[in-house]
Amino acid sequence: MKRYTLGAISGGLLGVLNGAGTYLTWQREELAIDIFLGAALLGLITGFFTGYLLKHIRKLFGGILIGSLIGLIGSALAGYIADGVYLDTLPSGAVLGVLVGYIVVRWGKEEPITIKHHAYTSSLHGQPPDSEV
Repeated sequence: MKRYTLGAISGGLLGVLNGAGTYLTWQREELAIDIFLGAALLGLITGFFTGYLLKHIRKLFGGILIGSLIGLIGSALAGYIADGVYLDTLPSGAVLGVLVGYIVVRWGKEEPITIKHHAYTSSLHGQPPDSEV
């Protein structure tokens, strides 16, 4: 499975689990659905971008680091949208990013780096055009 697909699926599932915890701890039921859907969407977006940025990386530490940074950025934006509730969103976003980064690097299919040829090199068998015309 491609890494961005695996990242989106695993991020979405982890976001649903993160949002499901609001029913256990949140006192106001009218905000619980918004928090649940926001956590699921944040997990989906974090997973997709983590998988997309990690499509050529093999190192586990790099995947965890990039995943945690994307999770922190996404949860900081979510905290800003929720009127500055950063202490509630930042830890869960960092953990989500770390887990998605680990899953993507560990089990995602790495895409090989391909070099794209320009039009003039493919028509001249890899030789650049002569400067004398």
